[in-house]
Amino acid sequence: SLCGMSLCTAGNIMNIQALPKAGKTAVVESAVAAVFNGNRQGPDTLGFMAENTEGHAVIHFDTEQSRYDHDALVRRAVCRARVQRTPTWFYSYSVADRDIADRRVDLRHAITEGRRTHGGVFAVLIDGIGDLCGDPNNPAEAFALVDELHALAIFHDCTIITVLHENPGSESGKTR
Repeated sequence: SLCGMSLCTAGNIMNIQALPKAGKTAVVESAVAAVFNGNRQGPDTLGFMAENTEGHAVIHFDTEQSRYDHDALVRRAVCRARVQRTPTWFYSYSVADRDIADRRVDLRHAITEGRRTHGGVFAVLIDGIGDLCGDPNNPAEAFALVDELHALAIFHDCTIITVLHENPGSESGKTR
């Protein structure tokens, strides 16, 4: 939830979209911190709240940043949540150096393993959903990816949160 309003539920996809450098990754970091925090008062989660009461897997896929920046994001989420370390059910992957087809296989594998290891999947966060398409501006390919993700969210009874970048210079919010 955000400021007490429900944002997303199991079996559904939620999307965060904005222009480059608008703070989308900070939103993901805050959402991750909220899950780490478990609804305790005080942490810096920008108003996000989430409670993984069952200890199901939370999977974060970063398709955009260097390994250094990816690691820094996870460390900042730990600091924001005011916890000592990431929970055992949290898995974060830097896949910017992987081929697109491999990224999609890796994502399905991580979700399946998270479910097997932790009895279910609470949430999947994908920062850079366009990087799971060869051509994110190709409607057939983009819609097929959305269908695949929605099927995964339904099958695994989890929320999938994606980050999508708007085309630079777009005044209408056109995404890529």
